[in-house]
Amino acid sequence: MVRRHLSSQPLCTTHPTLLPRFKHRFLRQRLGTSSRPGTRERERTWLHAEIINLQKQGRHEDAVQLFVEHFIWLGLPLHPLFPSAPTATSESKQKHYPSIQILVTLLPSLLPLLPPPLSSSVPKYLNAYVQSALAPTTSSSLDSSSTSNCNSRGAGVAPPPALRPNNVMWSVVVREIVHWGGSKGLEHARNVLSAAAAPAATATAAAATDESESNSNVPGEAAYRALLLALAGRRRVHEMYELLDHMEFGKVGTSPRTYIPLVAILAKSGLAGDAQRVLERGVGRFGESWVEGVVLE
Repeated sequence: MVRRHLSSQPLCTTHPTLLPRFKHRFLRQRLGTSSRPGTRERERTWLHAEIINLQKQGRHEDAVQLFVEHFIWLGLPLHPLFPSAPTATSESKQKHYPSIQILVTLLPSLLPLLPPPLSSSVPKYLNAYVQSALAPTTSSSLDSSSTSNCNSRGAGVAPPPALRPNNVMWSVVVREIVHWGGSKGLEHARNVLSAAAAPAATATAAAATDESESNSNVPGEAAYRALLLALAGRRRVHEMYELLDHMEFGKVGTSPRTYIPLVAILAKSGLAGDAQRVLERGVGRFGESWVEGVVLE
């Protein structure tokens, strides 16, 4: 049964009209609803799913090309491979505005398409993104539908508030800059977190009454975890403990999702004593129920 399943043809081959029919049903106007807003949102959702599928297949250039064909280039720096990507002009009225969720998906496909060496071009691109993302919001950027002021291609030009990086985007930025940044990736990641933390502290103090807003657009545990695991993997345990202290006793916080991979990486790196110490710290904070999730093989 398993062998027959593994050798069976893909569903798209045996049922070639299934996906087009499903797409048609998904995008068609619902009876009793206003057509335009709902249809546009479903179109955007479908395109987002297509980008995800292309990315999972490793077809990064196709994923970005699909974005360029259907979305306004907004919220990200200009990419050298797509210099003529449409921006918010009169020629792009039929294109969709991206969401921050779509930009989160797209970013990992943009990076391997940068010019070599990626160890320098990726940090440069991500630093440009961080610089523009943290630029002060002006009155011209408050309306995400504005067609004259929405081009945030250049460093230092703030994106619309809806496209400001959220905690998920920050975790992707840190993870990717560590992955591609070579020997300097760790330092780049530190700089990103430091840069993001400075305005975040000011915003939190100014908007203390809006807890959800102050927490959703700053680097969270996942972003710090990406750097923490990289430090452990490179056996820089002193810096790792400093960062773990900062997370545990600061506003970032920790959860078992940090200790599970951290213990595993330390053990696999031959740092059994440190793995045990981190394990004990996690148990002291969250009990023993999470320990069975640690995979050491």
